Amino acid sequence: MLDALGNFTVADICLVNMPVVAVERPSIALGLLKAELEAAGMTVAVDYANMHYAEYIGILPYREIGGIRPEDGLADWLFGAVAFPDFEPDHEAYVDALRARNGIYRRVSREKVLGDLLWLRGLSLAFVDAVIDRILADRPRVVGGTSVFSQHVATLALLRRLKERAPDIVTIIGGANCEGEMGMTTHRHFPWVDYVVSGEADELIVPLMRQLLDRGTAVAAADLPFGVFGPIHRTAGYPASRGEDDFPRATVNDLRNLPLPDYADYFSTLDDFLYGDWIGPGIPVETSRGCWWGAKSHCTFCGLNGGSMQFRAKPPEQIKAEFDTMLDRYRGVGLEVVDNILDMGYFTTVLPALAEGPRRYNIFYETKSNLRRDQIEALAAAGIRWIQPGIESLDSRVLKVMRKGVTGAQNILLLKWAQAYGVAVMWSVLVGFPDELDEWHAETAGFLPALNHLRSGGMITLRYDRHSPYFRTPEAWGLDLVPSPLYRFVYPLAEAELARLVYYFENRGETITDRSLSKAETVGRPGLAAMQTAMQGWVAAQRRPEGRARLDLLRRASGAVVIDTRDGPTPVEHILDADELAVLDACDDGPAPPRLAQRLADMDEGLRDRALARLVEARLIVALDGRLVALTIENALPPPDVLDFPCGVVGRGLSRRTAMAEAAE
Repeated sequence: MLDALGNFTVADICLVNMPVVAVERPSIALGLLKAELEAAGMTVAVDYANMHYAEYIGILPYREIGGIRPEDGLADWLFGAVAFPDFEPDHEAYVDALRARNGIYRRVSREKVLGDLLWLRGLSLAFVDAVIDRILADRPRVVGGTSVFSQHVATLALLRRLKERAPDIVTIIGGANCEGEMGMTTHRHFPWVDYVVSGEADELIVPLMRQLLDRGTAVAAADLPFGVFGPIHRTAGYPASRGEDDFPRATVNDLRNLPLPDYADYFSTLDDFLYGDWIGPGIPVETSRGCWWGAKSHCTFCGLNGGSMQFRAKPPEQIKAEFDTMLDRYRGVGLEVVDNILDMGYFTTVLPALAEGPRRYNIFYETKSNLRRDQIEALAAAGIRWIQPGIESLDSRVLKVMRKGVTGAQNILLLKWAQAYGVAVMWSVLVGFPDELDEWHAETAGFLPALNHLRSGGMITLRYDRHSPYFRTPEAWGLDLVPSPLYRFVYPLAEAELARLVYYFENRGETITDRSLSKAETVGRPGLAAMQTAMQGWVAAQRRPEGRARLDLLRRASGAVVIDTRDGPTPVEHILDADELAVLDACDDGPAPPRLAQRLADMDEGLRDRALARLVEARLIVALDGRLVALTIENALPPPDVLDFPCGVVGRGLSRRTAMAEAAE
């Protein structure tokens, strides 16, 4: 690489972000490691090879590949030609399997898909060599790659080819795909990888890199930090520890002293990116790790957090200052908080501090879904106007199967209040759980049209992830989990070793087609088919040319009128008298009938019951889970602009839009 004066630069360490991961945001993992290492006096370059790959093949093909589910292995298969040059799987069989599971490829002829994908696979060696040329210009002594989701084989390909071209460079890999048994299996089978880090590297990366810079591949086992596999382990044996899979996983217990991530390399790359005017970058930050809910009740399908759910949060007094520093340092559309769950203590500490200052924030957070109206209001006031609350279902029986700790009624209330306060909710319905009954979906489908005015979600089928309760004890649910069958076209390993290496699994014998809303398999499942139809209708109601469906409450002197377009663009007006309005107001938070009676103790019981019956008949209130949930929305704040999504956006002309907005200010 060249510096501003055209001179070759030198870096002790090069960290690489290989394809295929999002180009609209930097890697928080590599940003944290760079900050740690440079604070210790080492020079570090971060190479955003994923962005160069988007330039290499085009942004639209890149986005298409990134949209394929990671368990289908497309990105891995594309780089398999470099990582495993002696392995020649049946490419036609792979493409046939890929098309069977992805409608996007069934809309195109088999011959074209096969030809296009083989062409892309054929480009992988030249691309990897171009990355290595760029890396070697910095003359690093250590090169490391991160591996999350679909990066594993691309990173293995880079490190293998690098070892062939520059054998003296020390190679290292880490990330979610390297935790525990996966990391050990990666190290054992791929000898061109010198070191593998299992778990959180923040506290071990500085002493580890000092060892590697000083001793290369000759670090003794006793000198390696806990959670690191090194060359010595291939002959002396691998360390074991008490944990989920008996292999070490490094964990950081205290987040307060972690540095802020350094994203200078990402934004420098973005400045010269061929598709720079397509990118509205997000700025990833973190305020906690782990999941306080999962530590109490691990959701059956969740494989996040590896072998440890331990919840660790940063002190509240640090958060606002860190947010402000990152916003001042980097220009982006907003802050993407990468936490798995919001610390509930922040409602009385962090959120008021964000709301009180002059700065207007644009923040994404993951939350639990059983939030109150005042908590949603506090999120909006603090600038947290994008949330992923883990709704997962609107049926309390399915939610119980998941161990979510919420009810369908609570999830509907969240959708209603979020819409009222202009908070965008990212969510999907998950289906296909081992213990669910098909008739449950039919019952849920029956009331979904009443929700057409609320923000719709997707619908996807269950996937079995490593580390989840389903994975840990499959026999408890009658499961026989095996690696996703497409992996056999990616790795030259037997199924038993694949089971040690990969993250995504399927129940043996099940046929997987599209997991998406429009294509989920419903043959022989009338309830699921009805649910699918209702969800499709919900999405359509949000996308009408005349405007999205509404259920707006307008107060009048003697009652109210409700404007209802849930069933079509022609408005239906529900005229409410004072008693009906009182009942509707009393049901805002979904009380049980006895509680409603207490709230309206001064109202004649007969009048109350008749008013309630009319409101239920008009679907202004739904009876669910023994609760009476009002659905109307009053004086809703506008939702945030989709082009302001804090996690980053991709689209034509975004930089021009930003420039126009700045000029307008």
